[in-house]
Amino acid sequence: PNTKHWIDLRNKHGHNAGRLLVQWNKRGEGSFQPTQPQVSGGQPFRPGTELDVTVVRGVDLAPMDKGTTDGYVEVGFGKKALGKTKTVKDNLNPEWNDVVRVKVPPQGADNLTL
Repeated sequence: PNTKHWIDLRNKHGHNAGRLLVQWNKRGEGSFQPTQPQVSGGQPFRPGTELDVTVVRGVDLAPMDKGTTDGYVEVGFGKKALGKTKTVKDNLNPEWNDVVRVKVPPQGADNLTL
């Protein structure tokens, strides 16, 4: 079954920065249980594996400017973003329902990052 998971967000100081509702699927396979805040299925991702990451929504995102935020989510491996959701302006509880497809780099990867 395709299960959605809540991911707790932290800012660079370790403070609560809201939550994301997401779902991960390896192309051609069912969803797998993530860990937080970086996500893997318990084993490294094989080079060339394609993942569909559905970013459903955010809740109580930390305000950035004038008490609100223009929210988006970058998806990738390590510090390299490989895709991103659309931007939802002026909303601390954005709904994206975006699927971001990413491909595991040639060297493989242990963690998917948001």
